[in-house]
Amino acid sequence: MAQVRIKNNLPDEKKGLFNRLPLSMYRKGLSPSSVAFAGKIYTFTDDVGEHECRLTYDVVREEFGVCRQTIANGIKKLSSTGQVSRVDRDLKGTAFRYIGDLQGKQYDVVPQYLYTAEICLRGEDSWRKMTSSEIRVLARMMTACADARNGGNARNGGGTYKASLKELSRVLGLAETSVKRAIYALMRAKLIFREKGKNRFKNSEYRVASCLYEYQGFQKKKKKQPKETVSAQVEAANARAARESYYAKLQEAAQNRVDKYLALANKNARFRAIAQELPKIEIAIAKAELYDVENVVTLRSQKAALLAERRQVLAGMDLSEEQLKPIRKCRACSDTGHLPNGKQCTCFPVG
Repeated sequence: MAQVRIKNNLPDEKKGLFNRLPLSMYRKGLSPSSVAFAGKIYTFTDDVGEHECRLTYDVVREEFGVCRQTIANGIKKLSSTGQVSRVDRDLKGTAFRYIGDLQGKQYDVVPQYLYTAEICLRGEDSWRKMTSSEIRVLARMMTACADARNGGNARNGGGTYKASLKELSRVLGLAETSVKRAIYALMRAKLIFREKGKNRFKNSEYRVASCLYEYQGFQKKKKKQPKETVSAQVEAANARAARESYYAKLQEAAQNRVDKYLALANKNARFRAIAQELPKIEIAIAKAELYDVENVVTLRSQKAALLAERRQVLAGMDLSEEQLKPIRKCRACSDTGHLPNGKQCTCFPVG
């Protein structure tokens, strides 16, 4: 058999990684990088106890071979289209969660090394990275050839996959010409072999080179590493970040509630006018207290009249002054985490 021409460029400790990529992701009109990142987040959401995937730019850059801007754009697109949500962020990276039903989804198993691997189609000087279309086609065939229903197994594939260009195009969200080019390239690199069907790829039967499943061996060899001892400085930094995040979320929730009622109140023209007049009155009062004491009483009366009128305007909209003030969970620290004497508040939950 001709030698398979593919280079696995991941370090040994990561050669056993793989992602489960839902087939539905191919049909959402996302970029190849977004689809790839979704597979990783879906895999960890599906398996990890916390149901989240913690990523850093360095990890994603190493495992997918893309630049920082591509990573940022891909994650932003997944978030904006409602495919993933950001859970939190700390010194270990940003945690994401796949949104949607995790049960009963059809997915392809994509070995992580495919994203950084190089293949050779001609001479030894023609090595290049695989295209996103080639990765999709190869992952689909690897998954199908490892299926027991097709006579295969996860250890070395061994089965055959029967499909037409039209079927592959529909499943993978690619044009038929893109699928055809990808198949030609994979065949020239000796990664797949066509067993039957030579009439324009209609109902052709494919087999995958068994060496592509070597990543399974790295999974078995991987030993469970003892947990690293975290230094006191790192623990303190993590604790501080968690504490700051907790109080920031409380303040944000309180402000969001105020903004909701304020948006309703601002629909009234008189309320908006009063909101513009009050700061001017307060500035005039402050100046009068220094330079025109006799006018202070008059200005304060004008301010009281504006406040009374504002209460009436709000009442006419079934709103109140209290709804325009943030409701703090802790009265002692006002959700800042610090007491007036500078000490940390005891309202932060422990454990």
